[in-house]
Amino acid sequence: MFFVHLAVWRTGQVRREMLWLFVLFLFIPAAAAAIAVFVGMPISEVLMILLLYSAVSAAYIQTYPALKEDIPSFQVLLCVHALASGDTPKMMAEEVVATVGGTGLITVKLDELNGDRLLLEHQGNIILAPAGRVLALFFYYYRRLLGLAAGKG
Repeated sequence: MFFVHLAVWRTGQVRREMLWLFVLFLFIPAAAAAIAVFVGMPISEVLMILLLYSAVSAAYIQTYPALKEDIPSFQVLLCVHALASGDTPKMMAEEVVATVGGTGLITVKLDELNGDRLLLEHQGNIILAPAGRVLALFFYYYRRLLGLAAGKG
């Protein structure tokens, strides 16, 4: 499914990425598992395979948004590398912060969440869409279960 994921992402402009990740990594394999049971594969084997596959897929889906973003640490490294290979090999820390800080990471993330229909704009304010509310509540209770305070972990 990872290679299918790559092919789908490279062949066109995918909207609602999180929805497609769930479809590709969870719904299609679940349908394939149902077909496997239908054609005679033992249900216990199918369930064990599906359980292991689902755990790995859920971990991938959970980390995908972080992996695809420009991580600030990497942006700093790339910025310093680009400057070191140019005419000015040295740069003040403030210049790096100004260069990296001006990339609009938050703006990009807001646009992405809006594109995934997790956020809505209402009368100039940003509000949670129903799907965004469900996801926020899920992570809120998940973090409480782990004993993590707001902003920690």
